[in-house]
Amino acid sequence: MLHDGPSVRCPECGLALHGKMDNVVVTPHLGYVSQQNYDKYYPDIVDDIRGFLDGKPVRVVAAR
Repeated sequence: MLHDGPSVRCPECGLALHGKMDNVVVTPHLGYVSQQNYDKYYPDIVDDIRGFLDGKPVRVVAAR
């Protein structure tokens, strides 16, 4: 089971959000792989992971 908390709906998009999941990391789906994708997204992904591991996350999305 991926979640054990109550399901709620995002008020903006209507997607189901399944409570707090401390063991889940959400990452973007890139759709396909090409050299251009690697060149564009890989450096940001590495920065995101390094920032998280250092306790200084970058590109944090805040709830409204």
